[in-house]
Amino acid sequence: VNLGRMEDAKKAYANAYAQAPEDVEVISEYAWVLYSENPTVTDGLAFALYQKLYLAQPQNADALWFLGFAAYQKGDYKKTIKYWDRLLKVLPADSPTVEHVRNAITRARARQSGK
Repeated sequence: VNLGRMEDAKKAYANAYAQAPEDVEVISEYAWVLYSENPTVTDGLAFALYQKLYLAQPQNADALWFLGFAAYQKGDYKKTIKYWDRLLKVLPADSPTVEHVRNAITRARARQSGK
């Protein structure tokens, strides 16, 4: 995505969100655009939107992944594991993501125990 397109997308989703702040599809897409812009930053508006999405849809895989990742970045491995364990329960068993999430949980557990 080139920078101009990203800015256009952010403006479009900001407008859509202003008009429909409870629409989970809008929340999800807006959060993704904000996070995609800088995937090392897991706070600010992207965090607030994913948290809102999680509250509206506690089984939302994107929200569970993001909130777990945000907790991981903050060193809150207990919370990370909680979110990602829930993520495993909502992913299809044959999803290639399952193995990645299991590996990430293993890393979070190792960090939690100080290994």
